[in-house]
Amino acid sequence: MPVGSGANFTTTNAQNFYALCTVAANNSSDTSYNWGFTLVPASGLTTEATVGWEPGSADGTVNGSPVWITALANTTLYVDYKGDHAGTLSYTNNGIILNYDTNFTITALQSLRIFDPSKNQTGMRVFTVDGTLLAGAWGEDPDTAAPGNPYIDAGTTVIPFPVPTLIKTVSITTDAPPTGLSLNDILTYSVKINNQGLLPLGNTVVIDAPSGNLSYVSNSTTLNGVGISDNGTNFPLAAPGYTIPIILSQGSSTFKYQVKVIGSGTVSNSVNIGGTTIIAQTAVLPGITNASLSLRFTDTNGVPVTTYAAGTNVYVTMTNVLGNTSSNTIQTISVTVVDLTSGDLQTITLTETSTTAVCSAISPVCRPPRQLAYRSKMVF
Repeated sequence: MPVGSGANFTTTNAQNFYALCTVAANNSSDTSYNWGFTLVPASGLTTEATVGWEPGSADGTVNGSPVWITALANTTLYVDYKGDHAGTLSYTNNGIILNYDTNFTITALQSLRIFDPSKNQTGMRVFTVDGTLLAGAWGEDPDTAAPGNPYIDAGTTVIPFPVPTLIKTVSITTDAPPTGLSLNDILTYSVKINNQGLLPLGNTVVIDAPSGNLSYVSNSTTLNGVGISDNGTNFPLAAPGYTIPIILSQGSSTFKYQVKVIGSGTVSNSVNIGGTTIIAQTAVLPGITNASLSLRFTDTNGVPVTTYAAGTNVYVTMTNVLGNTSSNTIQTISVTVVDLTSGDLQTITLTETSTTAVCSAISPVCRPPRQLAYRSKMVF
C-alpha cells in the first residue's frame, strides 16, 4: 500500500470476497510492530466511527496507537476525543448545536492518524456531516511507537457506528378539485429508515410533526405494512414519538400514514430520528389552480433520462411556481437527491434561472415562474 493512503477493493465480476490488512514496519523490525485488521464492506460503512477500548500505550505515559481513518470522498472529519459532545468547537445541524474538539480536511482515501492529546483514544468519535462514508481502525503506528513496553503491538477494526438514513416522500392519494395540491386533498407520507451499518439499530425513536393545516386521518398509520394503533386520539408518531425496537444490519423500516389538507399556506412536515431532521414542504394557495411542482433529471440538453453512466453529470431541474416568494430577486432552494437502492443521498442547491413574470389565464394575479436549475456531477 502507498504510504498515507487507503484503498477501495472491488471485483470485476461481482463475486464476493474477504480481505484483511497487515500493518508492520520494514523487514528488519517487522516483528516489533505487526498487527492486522479486517476490511469493512462498503455497503456497511456509515458516516461515523466510535471506538471502544483503544489506549495509546499499556501505562498511559506515551501514545503510539492512534485511530486510523479513511473516507470515500473529499470531506471534513470532525473529532470528539471522548465522545462526550463537550468540545470547545461547535457546528449547527438543523438548529441543534453540537460540540467537538478538532477537525481535519482530507482527500478521498487519504489515510489519517488521529491521536488524542490525553494519550488514550478510548471513546473517540469521528464523523462527517456531509454524508461522506468513512472506515477506521485502531493500532500501533510504526512511525511513532518504539519496540517493546509500554507500546502495544496490537490493533483491530473499528466497526462503523450504526447511523440511520432517513428518506421521506409524499404523494396525493385523493385529489379533490381543483387538480393538483389543494384543500381537502388526502396525502400519503412515507418515512423510511435504512440501517446500512454492520450493527443493528436498537430503540430508534421516530418523531413526525405535520403542520397545522394538515389533519391526521385516524388509524391510517402502518409500519412495514402492518397497522399501528393510534395513540389515543393522537397521531402515533407525534412527540414523544414511536420506538422501533430493532432494525437489523442492512435492514429498513417504513412508516406510512395519511393526512388531509384542511388549510392553505405552506404544507410543512418534519421527521426526526436521533437528532437528524428532514423537512418536506410545499404550498397550498387559494385561488391558484394547476399548481406546478416538478423535479426532472435530464441530460445536458434538457432531455429527461432515467439512468446515468457512472461518473457522468447529473442535471436536475425543478419547476415550482408556488414556491416563488419574490418577483424581483434570484432565489435558491435545497433539494435532497436520494438513490433509493443504496440509500446514498446528496443535498444540492438549486438556483432560480429567471425572475420574468407570467400571468395566469385563470387568476388575475401575476406570479413569476420558479425555474430552478442545478448543474453538478454526482456519483451514485
